[in-house]
Amino acid sequence: AFYRDINFGTNDTSLLLKFDWKGKANSPYSGILRVYIRDLNETITNNLPINPNDNLGTFYSDDTSWHTAEIELNNITGIKRLYFFAYNNGGGALVLPSAIDNINININQCLKPTNLAATNITNGSVDISFNGTSNSYIVYYKSLLDTGYTSLVTTDTLITLTSLIAGSTYSVYVRGICDSINSSIFSDTLNFSTSCIDTITNFPYTEGFENGISCWSQQYILGQINWLSSEGDEYYTPHSGNRLAYIYCWDYSKKTKLLSPTFDFTYLASPTLSFYHRQVGDDEDWAWLKVYYRVSQDSNWIQLMNFYNPNN
Repeated sequence: AFYRDINFGTNDTSLLLKFDWKGKANSPYSGILRVYIRDLNETITNNLPINPNDNLGTFYSDDTSWHTAEIELNNITGIKRLYFFAYNNGGGALVLPSAIDNINININQCLKPTNLAATNITNGSVDISFNGTSNSYIVYYKSLLDTGYTSLVTTDTLITLTSLIAGSTYSVYVRGICDSINSSIFSDTLNFSTSCIDTITNFPYTEGFENGISCWSQQYILGQINWLSSEGDEYYTPHSGNRLAYIYCWDYSKKTKLLSPTFDFTYLASPTLSFYHRQVGDDEDWAWLKVYYRVSQDSNWIQLMNFYNPNN
C-alpha cells in the first residue's frame, strides 16, 4: 500500500482528486489499482482496509498507457489517510507493475450530476432526470450493442430520449458544463431497458436479433433449454449483422419454442414470411426446425413448415 496523511480541515467543501496511472496485467482484470480514504487508526489486514469494497475507485490494468482518473471527494474533514493499493487479482503473490503520477487535490469547481433516474419508459422513449448545479449538461447514451455513445446538450435536468429501439438495454451518463473552462467529472452510469411492442402493426417487420431476443418469449416443450442471442460459434456465424438467434444442446430430448410478438395482419392482403436458417445434425432425431402459427392466444398451433437439413 502507498499512502499519505492529508489534513482536509473543517470545511466539507467538495474537492477533486486527480491523478495519472498505468499498469500491466497478465490477463484482463488481473491487475487492480484501488483508491481509499480512511481514518488513521483503521486496521490494515493483508495490506487491505477492513472493507476493501468500500473504495473511491477501482481501476483495471489493461495496457501500459497512461490514464487520467478524477474522483470527487465530498463531506471529508479532518486528517485522513489517502491509500493507493495495487494487487494481482489473477492469483499468485506477484504484484503486477503499476505506476501513479501527478496526484492533485483541489477545490471542485463543477459538481458532477447525481441521482440519475429513468421514468416513463416506453418501447421507443424514456425520460432521464438527474440533479445538478451546472449551467448546461451533456447527456451520453447508447444501447449495449452500439459501438459508441450518442451525445446531446441540454440546460434542463429532465430530458426525453426518443427514437430508441424496443426491447433494448441502454446505458446513460451525464457531464455538467459550468463554464468555458470548468466541467464536471462524469456521473455514475444508469442502465435501463425499453419495453417491447405488444402487437406489431407496421410492416415490413424485420428481426435480426441484433438487440437480443427479449421481445420474443420462449415455451418449454420438453426439458428446459433456452434460445439465445449470440454472435455465433464454431458451427454458425450470422447470415448478416452481428448476432443471430441460437439454440444448442447435445440432449436431443429437449425442445423449446421461440415465440414472436403478436402480429396484426388486418391490412395485409397476402402476408409472407422469410428467414435464414442453418442446422447441424448427425441423425434423423437431430436438427429439426418447425415453424408454427396460431390465430389467437388460446387457439391451437398449426404447423406451417418444417426443415430437416443436417450439417447445413
